[in-house]
Amino acid sequence: MQPHVSLSVISFPEAADVIRALVRFTDWWQPQTGSILQVGGARRGGGFGDGIAEGLLDTIDERSELKRRVRERLDDLDRQVLYLWYVREMPVNEIARHVRVSRRTCFRRRSAAVRALIDEGSSEPRDDA
Repeated sequence: MQPHVSLSVISFPEAADVIRALVRFTDWWQPQTGSILQVGGARRGGGFGDGIAEGLLDTIDERSELKRRVRERLDDLDRQVLYLWYVREMPVNEIARHVRVSRRTCFRRRSAAVRALIDEGSSEPRDDA
């Protein structure tokens, strides 16, 4: 299930859509080096790409919208919790120690932050993660 796209507007109607976008924010579609164009050997067979992995440009709008919502709707602690949880994939014990809150508070902040990123006006979501 992909976030709903309508007239170039990205929508995250459920918690699962927000979580998927967070997990994929720095995924395998991005170039592996700082260079956009990777110079390869003399391999000409198999098609020479432009250095941009397939799918990268298709997710720019999604990542931009997620970034905007995170910046506008969350405080620093919630941003840190989501980053450590979904992007760095740290265990909750380490996250709690890093941000200096209890494990329980860490779970609560994560859930509230994900809900805050869901489309305004959406019905109460199920938090599957």
